[in-house]
Amino acid sequence: MSALDKLINLLEHLKETSPDMHDKANKALDVLLDEEEEEAREVSNPKYVIKDGKLVSGKLDLDPEPEPEPEPEPEIDDSYFEVDDEDINFLISARVRIRETISKLGLLVQAYEVDKEALLDDIELTQSALNKKMQELQDSFPLDPESNYTLVFPNENQTKGAFIKNSPS
Repeated sequence: MSALDKLINLLEHLKETSPDMHDKANKALDVLLDEEEEEAREVSNPKYVIKDGKLVSGKLDLDPEPEPEPEPEPEIDDSYFEVDDEDINFLISARVRIRETISKLGLLVQAYEVDKEALLDDIELTQSALNKKMQELQDSFPLDPESNYTLVFPNENQTKGAFIKNSPS
């Protein structure tokens, strides 16, 4: 924002906020705005212009010549267009490739589902065997049926696995 714009805004603000300065602010604004318009007129019609790389006296031609109207394009029948054989062959082969890829995907998904079911069955059988063995181990020891036990596996501090009674909470 230029200094002139800031001064104009300040005078406008002064005019609105201070009733006793209203008339003086109006006169100052009139003077500033008249000077601004005069400067704009001087710039829009300078005494000298540059023409063909030389400084010459005269006024700017502010009304440039109008551009010629473009010639209307000839009317085209847009109801039928022939497509090159190369483009048609590309489209056909792309559609065939898409169908083949979809078929491969279907077979892959089907094989995946079969493998998934086999793995889930294996997990279920292994979990069942694990639960059965845990029950057999618990039954083989005189464990308190009212208490919970934790099975501890061998580690650095303990060489054998063991059932450890959980302390009541």
